[in-house]
Amino acid sequence: MSEMPKKLPETVEHLTFSRNALPALITEMFIRWRHLEVLDLNDNNIRDIKPFAFRGLGHLKEISIQNNPLTELPQFSFAGLENVNQINLSKNRIQVINPYVFAGSRNIGMIILQENPLIKVRARAFSGLRTVQFLYLPSWVKVIESNAFYDLEGVGLLRLHSLDLHALRPHTFRGLRNVTQISIQESDLGVLKELAFEGLRNVGELRILNNKVDEVEALEVCEEANIDGVMVRGNHFLQVTRQSPLRINANHRSIVTENYLPCTCQLWWVLESPLAIQNQMFPRHNYCVSPYAMHGKPISKVNLTNLERCPAPQELQLPSEQDASGGRVVMAGHVFVHLLASMFVVGGRW
Repeated sequence: MSEMPKKLPETVEHLTFSRNALPALITEMFIRWRHLEVLDLNDNNIRDIKPFAFRGLGHLKEISIQNNPLTELPQFSFAGLENVNQINLSKNRIQVINPYVFAGSRNIGMIILQENPLIKVRARAFSGLRTVQFLYLPSWVKVIESNAFYDLEGVGLLRLHSLDLHALRPHTFRGLRNVTQISIQESDLGVLKELAFEGLRNVGELRILNNKVDEVEALEVCEEANIDGVMVRGNHFLQVTRQSPLRINANHRSIVTENYLPCTCQLWWVLESPLAIQNQMFPRHNYCVSPYAMHGKPISKVNLTNLERCPAPQELQLPSEQDASGGRVVMAGHVFVHLLASMFVVGGRW
């Protein structure tokens, strides 16, 4: 069947309309059935959801839309929902979450997006959503735009696992407020940009565990964020590109252990970070990722007396096209030789 049955009783509370050919959900599509509590639309042919498709369903507790050829979540498609225990959107073909999908919705138990080939979470994707206990993004997300979580308030657990990002962008979490826990785990975060956590407010715990980070500009949690605890453990930070990259100000506890960081000249920038200065045990409980001869050894084993300092970060930048001649190229070559020299001094060999 490609449309809802016309003779369906208006008092129905549990509706399973699965394994049909329903092509789309239109605005206020289910308003005739105001007593609906459970709506199962699995295994259909749903490719589009119009704004406010579920408006008027004040008793709705569960929505399940699985195994459909749905490739994106359009704006306002799940807007205006209240007191829904579960929105299950797993096992579709969702690649994009557009802005304002859940605008005006509140008191949601769980939003499940697992097993979707999600590529992009756009800015303001969750704007206007109030109070959701569990928000799980699927694995292998490629892009989370700046302000993706803007105006999302009241989250129990925001779970970001197995991401595959080019970068964790500036202001990714700006406007996100009142969260019990944010878990960023077992992901490839690409470049950890400065200001990635700027604008985040009122968090119980921020957990950054077992990730690979190609470059760190800054891992900064400012005092104004009002975060009770920060745990940074088991991460591999391959390169550090800015001075004083670790700046974490938690209300009660900051646990930064078992991470791997470059023990080349970049180590000076790490050790001169406020976090490392304030924590005398930092060198013992974190390890070298490079050079090869030092890999896996505690940072405390590095001979700082013989460790040269890196040039200023601006000198490490590659020349632009208009400057790719003369002195700028010589400077790039000088920096490369300088870095090689520091690697040999620390490890004695590659």
